[in-house]
Amino acid sequence: MKQRLLLTIILLNVLTALWARTSQTVRTFTVRDGLPTNAITAIRQDANGLIWIATWNGLCCYDGNRFTTFRGSAWGTENSLSTQRISSIEPDSQGNLWIITYDSGLYHFDTRRCEFFNVKEMLRQEYGVDISPRHIYPLPTGHTWIS
Repeated sequence: MKQRLLLTIILLNVLTALWARTSQTVRTFTVRDGLPTNAITAIRQDANGLIWIATWNGLCCYDGNRFTTFRGSAWGTENSLSTQRISSIEPDSQGNLWIITYDSGLYHFDTRRCEFFNVKEMLRQEYGVDISPRHIYPLPTGHTWIS
């Protein structure tokens, strides 16, 4: 009787585990699909459902169908990235992105205008401070903390 009860409990557990298993689809992307490089340092999703990918060859956006890569304007201009190697990204409550580059640059990316703004340089010119950002903390209030 005890063996039958134990066998029934084990069988129920196995059947429950098999039934509760969810089906998942895994899809991988490479440079052949439109990524600028396979070296990815961060992935974030914004409030609009867009997937933003920080790579060693620019900022990439995936809308569910295709990839779009943003590399800033020509090097040396006001809104150009100091390097294409992006180490971290964080979407803010306004739908824009805060970006830290590999060389400790700090940028704000306006997603509507598709334009980078060099925040580190703005702080240097306006307040005479030179920062080396490591973390970005966008708050729901619209303010962003940089440490």
